[in-house]
Amino acid sequence: MKTKTFRLLALCGLITFSFFSCEKSNDTKTPRIIYGYSFGMANASQQIQLNENLFLYENKSMASNINKRCSKATDKALFKDILNSPDLKNFHQLPAVYGCPDCADGGAEFIELEMDGKVYRVTYDYGKVPEELTDVVAKLKPVIGSFKDCQP
Repeated sequence: MKTKTFRLLALCGLITFSFFSCEKSNDTKTPRIIYGYSFGMANASQQIQLNENLFLYENKSMASNINKRCSKATDKALFKDILNSPDLKNFHQLPAVYGCPDCADGGAEFIELEMDGKVYRVTYDYGKVPEELTDVVAKLKPVIGSFKDCQP
């Protein structure tokens, strides 16, 4: 009796595991851009994730006990404009780090680009945008700013 019960439980567990493992994985070929900033000593961060279907905003602060997450449908024309920014053409050739991001809690900004299954991230001092990224950051700041009324 114990053997049958064990086999039945094992079979149920296997079926359950199979069901959850069949969940569609993220297509790494779908372009994605993440832009944000953080302040380590304050343990606070804000970021916006953009893809062809969704703009997802996150604001976290351990000190203020804030954890906001909001989303809206992608403005496809804006996403395409950002994705085709000349600043992103040679993004993967830029240094991964500029300056001393978040040294002495000065903050850090970053842009991460995922395209064709590859992820590349550039991080720099908060408010000191590298010349090679000024145009794309100018397009991303209003997007993150559009979520200022986000409620948890």
